[in-house]
Amino acid sequence: MNAKTTQPVLLLVAGPNGAGKTTFAEPWRRQFSVVNADMVMLENDLTPYQAGRVTIQRLMEHIEQKNSCIYETTISGSGLLRHIRNARGKGFLIFLYYIGLERDSIAVERVKVRYKSGQGHLVPENDIIRRYHRSLKNTPDFIKLSDYTLLLDNSSHDSPFREVCEIYNDKSYLHEDSPDIPQWAQNILKAMGHL
Repeated sequence: MNAKTTQPVLLLVAGPNGAGKTTFAEPWRRQFSVVNADMVMLENDLTPYQAGRVTIQRLMEHIEQKNSCIYETTISGSGLLRHIRNARGKGFLIFLYYIGLERDSIAVERVKVRYKSGQGHLVPENDIIRRYHRSLKNTPDFIKLSDYTLLLDNSSHDSPFREVCEIYNDKSYLHEDSPDIPQWAQNILKAMGHL
């Protein structure tokens, strides 16, 4: 991915809390501005709600100015879809990198570990679980608005960010080195009529 394209690019790095979105986006931070609610919250001593409003405002500014950026999100709500439609209307390429986890309990445990190590804020367990399931439910709607989607599984520390499937031109392409499709990815592909 090169930030020098003539079209602005919106990189959506999505997945449940604890999926590894910030780690996955790290290599692109030199090329793209990053909009991340967790970073906004910690840097500005804001509540999660306040940080969420600030990050949406920053995303809207990037879209209006046609500046490429990375937007990290759980996509557990559908309000973001309006902004993606706006970005598409302004000529943005939309790339979705969805990082899934096999179970909501993995997300809960990773958020606890991250918090205990001082690398993040504590998210209530019921919020993590609710967002996990909503994120999976909403993903097909985000895929439909994306020019390119890559589904990655980050359930195992032994094979982090395992590429499972690419979706573009309304077709899905399973990765040959990924013979076992995680259940969460199967559910997304079934919802889209790709399995």
